[in-house]
Amino acid sequence: QKLGFDGYPAFRRALREQHEGAAAGPSLRVARTLAAAPGGVWHALLGREVESLLACEKHVTQPQLDKAAALLQGAGQIHIWAAGNAKVLADLLDRRLRSAGLPARNIAHEGRELAERLVTLNKGDVVVAFAFRRAPKALAPIFEHARAVKAKTLLIADMVAHTLTERPDLLLAAPRGDDEKFL
Repeated sequence: QKLGFDGYPAFRRALREQHEGAAAGPSLRVARTLAAAPGGVWHALLGREVESLLACEKHVTQPQLDKAAALLQGAGQIHIWAAGNAKVLADLLDRRLRSAGLPARNIAHEGRELAERLVTLNKGDVVVAFAFRRAPKALAPIFEHARAVKAKTLLIADMVAHTLTERPDLLLAAPRGDDEKFL
């Protein structure tokens, strides 16, 4: 009762609810988000995505995009790297660049296999890398190697880009939206 409960059964019930909530973790968070979505989940999801995409104009300018296009068009070889969930973006960019006739190569690997793929990096090549939420461990060594062989680097990132110690030659960075509302 000193803790604010009517008695032991109420205290036990509160502990059980707290434990079950913690055990449910992300699934409970998603369920609550879905239940609270005005107009339905699909409407809420599309609305957030549209807001995030429109906000990109405030952070990535047309001159930056023109620079990135020129960098890629002038590349001897375009090496594309990503880690985690961003690997799907590396796959998509690889396909798009190759279908446009540009010499793209997906090197989205880790450790020794990544090192083997970076051996072919030369002067005049471009490394396109993705980084979201936190800096991938391999990013700094990739940029260091690119700089050593005089290859150019392009980083596509969210606001984590401003925390990196190793800077790319060209940065396209924008916030990805409200991470608190991330499903």
